[in-house]
Amino acid sequence: MNNSKGLSILSITFLLFQLLIPALGFAAGEFNPTETTKSDNSEKVAIKEIAQDENSITWKIWINQSGTENEGTVTELKLDSGLKHGQVLKRDEAKIEQTNQGYKIETVEGQENYEIEIKTHIKEIEKENFSMEVVANYSGEKFEASDRALNEAKIERDK
Repeated sequence: MNNSKGLSILSITFLLFQLLIPALGFAAGEFNPTETTKSDNSEKVAIKEIAQDENSITWKIWINQSGTENEGTVTELKLDSGLKHGQVLKRDEAKIEQTNQGYKIETVEGQENYEIEIKTHIKEIEKENFSMEVVANYSGEKFEASDRALNEAKIERDK
C-alpha cells in the first residue's frame, strides 16, 4: 500500500513538472513554437505574437538564439497587408529601420543573440488574421520564419 502511494505521488509530481517546464522556458524568454509559428531553423530566427489588443499586435523576434558566431545578420520583416508600422519596444542593440514592406534589422558580427519586440497597428479591423514573415540572412544563407495572429477583437465582435 505504501509503495503504491509513493508511486502515485511520484507520478503526480512528474506530471506537474512536465506541465511547468515549458512555461518556465517562455518566462525566461525562450522561443516556444505554437501551431501558428513556423521556422526552418528557430536557432537562427523565430517570431511569435506575444500580445494583442483591438488596435495592435506585439511580436517578438529572436535572432541567433543559439549564440552561434556569425558575421552579422540582416533580417527583413514583412508586415501583413492588414497591419501598419508601430513602435519598436525592445531592440537589443540591433539597428532597426522601417521599410516599405515592414522593418530591416541589422546585427553586428559576433555571437550575440537578440530578442526584439515590435508593436504593429491594425489597419484592417475586419480581417480575420494577420501574419508576419521574417527572412534572416546569415552570410548569404537565408532562414525563414512566420507567425499568424487571429484577430481576437473581430472574433469578440462577431459573437
